[in-house]
Amino acid sequence: MSSVLVNVSEDADLRLISLLSQNADDSFEETCTSCITGGDTEKLVRTIVSSAPAMQSFLSLDTEEAVAVISLLASLLQKSDDSNAVMELVDAIIEQSEGKDVESTERTLTLVSVFYNMLNEKIAIL
Repeated sequence: MSSVLVNVSEDADLRLISLLSQNADDSFEETCTSCITGGDTEKLVRTIVSSAPAMQSFLSLDTEEAVAVISLLASLLQKSDDSNAVMELVDAIIEQSEGKDVESTERTLTLVSVFYNMLNEKIAIL
C-alpha cells in the first residue's frame, strides 16, 4: 500500500512540474524530475522559485489550479525541516506580484494565506 502512495505522490509531483515548465527551459524540467526521483525537496523548491518562467506559469494558473499547486508545494515542504525554503517560496510569490493590480495582489495574499494555513509548523512569513 505504501508503494502505491509513493507512486501517486510522485505522479502528482511530476504533474506539478509539467504545469510549471510550460514556459521554462528544458533544463528546468530535467532538474525538477531529478529532484523528485532523488527525494530532494529543498532543491526542488529552490529550483522552482529561482525560475521566473515557472513562477509566472504558477501565478497565471486559475485560482483553483494555483491552490492545488500551493497545496503540493506545502506538502513537499512538510517533508523538509528547511524553513528557508518556505520563506523563499513566499518571497518568490510576493515578488512576482509586485507592481501588479489590486486583483493580483489580493490573489497573492490568498495564495500565501492558503500556504501558511497548510503548514504544520507555523512560522512568521510576513
